Amino acid sequence: MTTDLTLEKSVAVTEKVRFDIRGEFYNLLNHANFNVPGSTLGAADFGTVTSARAGRTIQLAGRLTSEQVISSQPSVISTAAPVRIVNAVPTERRS
Repeated sequence: MTTDLTLEKSVAVTEKVRFDIRGEFYNLLNHANFNVPGSTLGAADFGTVTSARAGRTIQLAGRLTSEQVISSQPSVISTAAPVRIVNAVPTERRS
């Protein structure tokens, strides 16, 4: 049996930009997890454990996100190039 842990933190850099950091720790206490013993009858390694699974593993991740705020009110955009609005619903900010 192993002990795993995940930590997450979200930080607002500006009003529209957020930085998320995540750390995942597998086999946090670094206990030995042995593989199954040899099972070939008559072999030299029959009944003995000769290997173990990997020890502690740590994984870190970071993400920088920018939220696009779109008003629910119709607006006029004057530009020479065609404009396509993909998401016309305002997004809620997660905390």
